[in-house]
Amino acid sequence: MRGRYRLAEGILADAFWGRSSLGGEDEDEDEEPDPAEPVFDFRSRSQLGLRLSLEREALDALVLWGEAGYRLQGGDGWADNVSALRAGLRGVGGGGVEGALEREAWAGGETATGYRLKGWTPALLGVSLFGSIESGRRGMPLPALAELPPELGDVLFTDRSATRIGAAFDVGALALAGAWIRMEADVLAPLGFAAERPGEPVGGGERPRNGLVTPGGERTGFEVSGNVPLLLLDGLSATGSAHFWNDEEVWRYLPRRSYDARIAFHDVFLPTENLEVWADVGVRGRDPMAVPIEGDTNPWLDTNLVTVPFDQSWFLRLQIRVVTVRVFVDWENITIRQRNQDYPDRLMPYTRTTYGVRWSLWN
Repeated sequence: MRGRYRLAEGILADAFWGRSSLGGEDEDEDEEPDPAEPVFDFRSRSQLGLRLSLEREALDALVLWGEAGYRLQGGDGWADNVSALRAGLRGVGGGGVEGALEREAWAGGETATGYRLKGWTPALLGVSLFGSIESGRRGMPLPALAELPPELGDVLFTDRSATRIGAAFDVGALALAGAWIRMEADVLAPLGFAAERPGEPVGGGERPRNGLVTPGGERTGFEVSGNVPLLLLDGLSATGSAHFWNDEEVWRYLPRRSYDARIAFHDVFLPTENLEVWADVGVRGRDPMAVPIEGDTNPWLDTNLVTVPFDQSWFLRLQIRVVTVRVFVDWENITIRQRNQDYPDRLMPYTRTTYGVRWSLWN
């Protein structure tokens, strides 16, 4: 539920309330539960929040905006309340700065505070510079089934920071951007996958912890993106993005390189513009990736890691609109590559196709 009220010109007040719940049942209650399988108890979360936002023009060339909010939260794995403050200044002709501050208050008196700053310059001959920095402490719930040592409790507090510095070139349909990126974390918390939960021990013995919390560190790299029009045909362009990380450390779920590239076409035909066509052919992929697996009991800041091979999927997408009727098809892994996997020995479907019709009535 959400409500909004305009207190004055440029000043808005929002109030919202929400609740979500998740439950699960064993298919056969008479069978002995398998400790290697994830089990979810019934759980729910709720929040009640208020937010006040302001936007004002200043000096005829600047826009000042701000936002303050407060949320009361209830349920497993959430802070008791969160306070947030955001503000920024942007120029009418481009450029600007903004910042954010957030504070979490957890049960037991623990707090976690983080901030974020970013800025960008107006374009000069199509070139603009941008940068951002964020740092702070954050609370993360640990899996409910983990056999946690007393010193960790149910919540893990981590210190994280990230920096991004880059430049962009944008003229007409041509757009290019690149940035140097750095991130640092004291520990890597679990994401909640089955392999990160206690599993059946290898060769008997105690249930393993599977390295639920592993050491962090520092990673640096760079990212690039772009859209280049191809003059062979109106509406035809090459577009894509890629991330590259150094290989000094191995972080789970973070391949050294990942990419997404495609040749795209979009155009509108006929004087009535009642015929429109979109078409894409491209590829998504990543380098080999380290993932945790179930195995022998390890100490808490250790892990069992195994590397899955590189992943690559060529795809084809087509959509045609006639007046208000759209026909579409999305075909993944059109080369039928059979080794794609994000977990050892669990192969992805060889291919998958989604297709259908969408008809918007009365425009």
